Amino acid sequence: MKTPEMIFVQDEPGPTLEEEVGMVGVSLIEKPSIFPLRVKNEKVKVTSNFGYRTDPFDKAKKFHQGMDISAAEGTPVIATADGKVTLVSNLPGGYGQHIVIEHDEDYRTKYAQLSSIEVSEGEMVSRGQLIGKVGSSGRSTAPHLHYEVYKDGKAVDPVNYISDYKFAMQAQEQAEEERRVAESAREKAQAAQSAAVAEQRVAAEAQRVAMQEQKQAEARQVQAKAKQRADEKAEAVAKIKAKEKPKVKEKSKAKTKVKEKDKDK
Repeated sequence: MKTPEMIFVQDEPGPTLEEEVGMVGVSLIEKPSIFPLRVKNEKVKVTSNFGYRTDPFDKAKKFHQGMDISAAEGTPVIATADGKVTLVSNLPGGYGQHIVIEHDEDYRTKYAQLSSIEVSEGEMVSRGQLIGKVGSSGRSTAPHLHYEVYKDGKAVDPVNYISDYKFAMQAQEQAEEERRVAESAREKAQAAQSAAVAEQRVAAEAQRVAMQEQKQAEARQVQAKAKQRADEKAEAVAKIKAKEKPKVKEKSKAKTKVKEKDKDK
């Protein structure tokens, strides 16, 4: 699944680096706390955030240890806290030109895919100092900064270490997405309701047909019994008539004989 594009939007502007240094004196700011690009009052697109994602090259699901921030080539990259540059290297098949800064015994940051590097290994840097510029020098599809934060040697979500910007989807995009989700849910609910009503109608029709067939079967059964009784009655009457016919003939003959005797007299 494609990682959704997120947006960094600047919060209310805080004190400048010079003002903050004046307030804290010579104290070092060793915890990463600002956005790693030098931009002002801009919305910045993050094309891949911390966590599992589909790799853009081999399409495999892999864990992404940092965040990819889309920016024009040459955009200034700055240190997010005071520290010492412990690595300046180039891996064309991976991070490309990249820098690692150790801030204290707890925190370390990495800045990769740079087009140029403005510091040297072993150099001490201050928070907000220019250390390089955005590029696409390694395993990359477009100019961006790949930024990582490590705490106690373990990669952590950089979003939690950026105080001057807030991490959110654009309000309009978020509202549109919520509208689409609500509309999809409504359509699914309507479809489910329509299907339920259709099933209910089919069931009712099936029940009506079954009852009609049952009534027809009962009517046929009644008719069959009535016909059977009529046939039995007719047969009984026929038998009775068949037994009575000879007696009638004999009686007629007897009457004839009586009449003949009367004539002789």
